[in-house]
Amino acid sequence: MKTHRSIALTYLAAGLVCAAASGVLAQSEWPRKQPIRIVVPYPPGGTNDVAARAVGEALSKLVGQAVIIDNRPGAAGAIGMEVVAKAAPDGYTYAVMSDSVTLLNSTRKGMTWDFEKVVSRSWLSCMPHSRIGRCKT
Repeated sequence: MKTHRSIALTYLAAGLVCAAASGVLAQSEWPRKQPIRIVVPYPPGGTNDVAARAVGEALSKLVGQAVIIDNRPGAAGAIGMEVVAKAAPDGYTYAVMSDSVTLLNSTRKGMTWDFEKVVSRSWLSCMPHSRIGRCKT
């Protein structure tokens, strides 16, 4: 019997395949040309890493292609996002990031990439880490 988690991961992986395929339909060899890479701009073991590994496993089974989880920690996620920004927009590189990455362009000088452009072609998942609510006193 499939668990809710495995069903959700299967749907998420299927969605990724559809999204990637829509952008690279002219490349009939997708996803056979090379392994699919999921960049996690944080160290292994965190929420983003665990999510990326679960989705990567489901995606690999779904498309029959290797999926590599590429942890690139440092500079509040800027190092990993730089890797994603420099990757070719060919449907083989994705990112699993936290919401803090959205602030990098506005809080750090010298960023060589635009968050909106990178995310529009490579975003797989964004893990929210904060809640805003009213405190009862």
